[in-house]
Amino acid sequence: LPISQWKGRALTRVTSCVPLVIMGDFEAYDQESAVQYDEDGYAEVETAEEGPCGKIGGGFCKCFMGFIGLPLSLYMLGWNEQQSVCQSNAFIYAQENVKNHYSGASCTSLGAQEGPAFLDCPVTQYENFTLASMNDRMGDTDFGKAISVPAAAISQTVEMYQCEETKSYQKRDKTTVEIYHYEPRWSSVPVPSSQFSQSVAAVQARQRGCPGVQNNPSWPPNLAENTVPKYANFLKAGQFRITESLLASSDSSGFGPIEPVNLQPFANNFPKTAVLPSQGTSITKSNVAVQGDYLVTCTSQVQVGCIRVSFKQASPTNVKAITNLGPGLETTPISIPSFWGCKARDWEAAVGSVGRGAQKGVTMNNFVDELHSTNGTQTNLLRLLGLLMCWFSVYCCFGPLTAAADIFGDALDCIPCIGGQLESIFEGMVECVLCLVSCTAGFACGTTVIAIVWIYMRPAWGIGLFVAAAVLVCASLYFAKSNQKENSGRKRVIEPEYSDEEH
Repeated sequence: LPISQWKGRALTRVTSCVPLVIMGDFEAYDQESAVQYDEDGYAEVETAEEGPCGKIGGGFCKCFMGFIGLPLSLYMLGWNEQQSVCQSNAFIYAQENVKNHYSGASCTSLGAQEGPAFLDCPVTQYENFTLASMNDRMGDTDFGKAISVPAAAISQTVEMYQCEETKSYQKRDKTTVEIYHYEPRWSSVPVPSSQFSQSVAAVQARQRGCPGVQNNPSWPPNLAENTVPKYANFLKAGQFRITESLLASSDSSGFGPIEPVNLQPFANNFPKTAVLPSQGTSITKSNVAVQGDYLVTCTSQVQVGCIRVSFKQASPTNVKAITNLGPGLETTPISIPSFWGCKARDWEAAVGSVGRGAQKGVTMNNFVDELHSTNGTQTNLLRLLGLLMCWFSVYCCFGPLTAAADIFGDALDCIPCIGGQLESIFEGMVECVLCLVSCTAGFACGTTVIAIVWIYMRPAWGIGLFVAAAVLVCASLYFAKSNQKENSGRKRVIEPEYSDEEH
């Protein structure tokens, strides 16, 4: 048959063996057989499976990754245990040293003193955020002042409608299929179309998925890319000034901007119909309009190059905090002294909430209990993640073995009729054994590091648990050995019995 009529994987295997013989007709096959298109911008390109040398090389690369990943995973586990203990020490120290409590009427009454304090006060003043404060390159223009949102924190998300390329791989028998997909989508970062695949298959798929688009437009120079969160420089709760450092603290919560900002009250500040600006020009007050919760440059038909801007805010009505009150009743971190295994550091925490009803009966002890609970949950999640990373790292160390098993499986596949089944069974068994071995070894390494850190950070608990575990192991070995001796003592030689006739 002519080469152009060869179908499927047979041609792929032949091309990998004798490429010079059929190189001239490969383009026809590439366009007619190996590449499949549809009307949604997909293209599938078949490529031959890696050879033995490539698989061995990939196996050693995985092994190298495993040798790098295992120490990093163990370090993360040890760091997590240390941070958990240091956080608990900070909570306990603050709880024992905070003497001033302010809630209710005392939030606004005179006589508040400087020093460590617990606050439970309603918010009395927010900071006003504008487009100019969210975009440094916008400047103090009418457009920058057209929107003003009072909040404790706000985030701005700028998105452009762009053509995006996605590339995935599928394994089909001995063939690897590259799948290109092109589709216009909203993206908060520039998508460089110059990095798109320029193969015949990809270009034709792009023409179907993003018709009429040659390149994605450049980003407007006066709008920040991606999502930009910002916290208030100060927030007033009663007579106290809550600073940005407290709002943005890793131990604070309730100040993350998650509530969408309704832009309809600002609709009259903009035209009714937006005009898509020229590529590379700035967005101005005259070419945007309010549409729902978005500030858009396309009010009718969405096309590649359209811009939309949205905002989210955090506007808590009440603030609970353990902090230090400095001059002007401004919050500053509490100085935590060094403890065994923990360095001296600054610490403070706050929780913002909506409504006073949920805050009734909340004391500093309840607040500290919440901090301990959150710290414990985070520690357990990182423990689990670290142990899984140890498992995966040890599995990667067996990369050369998996590659060798794959090569041997390819040899089994050459057996007529049952080769494919034998390959699947053999490779599946090897994968199962290596997963079990790597799981055991990885978890053993991880738990050993956790135990060592506990012995160092909490000697009383760590050594006690270690001794208890050692006693249990020794007791198990003792009973096993005793049982073995008892069974051996009961053994007796059984004499053969003879019948009278044999005598």
